Amino acid sequence: MSVKNINSLSGSLPLFSRNITLLNGQTEATDIIDLQGTALLSIYIPTGFTGNSLSFKVDSNLTSDNLKQFKASDGTEINMAVSPNTCIGIVPVDFAGVRFLQIVSNVSQVGDIEFIIKARRV
Repeated sequence: MSVKNINSLSGSLPLFSRNITLLNGQTEATDIIDLQGTALLSIYIPTGFTGNSLSFKVDSNLTSDNLKQFKASDGTEINMAVSPNTCIGIVPVDFAGVRFLQIVSNVSQVGDIEFIIKARRV
């Protein structure tokens, strides 16, 4: 697992893009996204995605094993219904205060895929 800084993404300022890999047989993306100084805007779901929802693990101060399940203020887990070959719009305020983010699928992936994450500098 590696940390990918969103500020070192490809793209024109202030919009950034980062590819995040989900490997065959896994439910958690191999990379953790460092959102420092940016707002998450969207996640592009690739054609080969085999799940039907995403959840997230997050933290504000990353160490090797402290990512936590992302939950709403009422204690329910944040889940987003998704389908292959779509783009999910994110309400940036929902992720305010989140620095490190990991994408989690509801099922083990069949075949390697890459999500595309879009963020904007704040």
